[in-house]
Amino acid sequence: WLLMGTSIAASNLTFFPSRAPAWVAVVGVVFLTLCLSLPVVMWMTLLRRGKFKATTVPDPKIDSNAAELVKGFKGSEGGLLDGDKQEEASVYTGWKRRIYILAFGKEVWVRKDGAPDYFVEQYGIFFEQYRNNFHWFSLVEMAQILALSLSSAWKPDGRDMCMFRNILITVLLFFFFLAIVTLRPYNSPLDMVTATAMSGLMFVAVLLMAIAIGV
Repeated sequence: WLLMGTSIAASNLTFFPSRAPAWVAVVGVVFLTLCLSLPVVMWMTLLRRGKFKATTVPDPKIDSNAAELVKGFKGSEGGLLDGDKQEEASVYTGWKRRIYILAFGKEVWVRKDGAPDYFVEQYGIFFEQYRNNFHWFSLVEMAQILALSLSSAWKPDGRDMCMFRNILITVLLFFFFLAIVTLRPYNSPLDMVTATAMSGLMFVAVLLMAIAIGV
């Protein structure tokens, strides 16, 4: 949401400098450049092969075999629990397990051998919600947001150009919805359902708007 708000504001300041003093247009160009460069920087420094140092494993909170392999999961010295506060951890079963899987999925991200310490803790905000091999999907979401921001700042002249812009936005939203449905990139079923519903409803809303304007 921060990227969306910033890119929309920056796009308007960049393409419509007459609405404000010249220095405001410069601010718009600077922030729009930063927004557009963010996905490129993330890909080059974090998410591309060779730079990405994380993988997924079965979540020990719902997988008993994985729990046994996680050192300290049951509170042993030097494990996941600290000092005298160590308590025996248990694997979720029954309705607790179903709710946990619905909310968080079946796998968790961990750093690969040789990766910097706390790699997942530091950079996980960019990929932890996705399944293994789909850690890059945040770039797709960013690209969609930036494309919509630029489109919203485009003020076409005439009915035909207005229709062209609306069709372009509709096609963009359709392919984003299609990507979510076909790739199923999210680790959590709840995230998957939410993203599918939101992207689908947005596509339908813009499609109906385009049809209403064109009639």
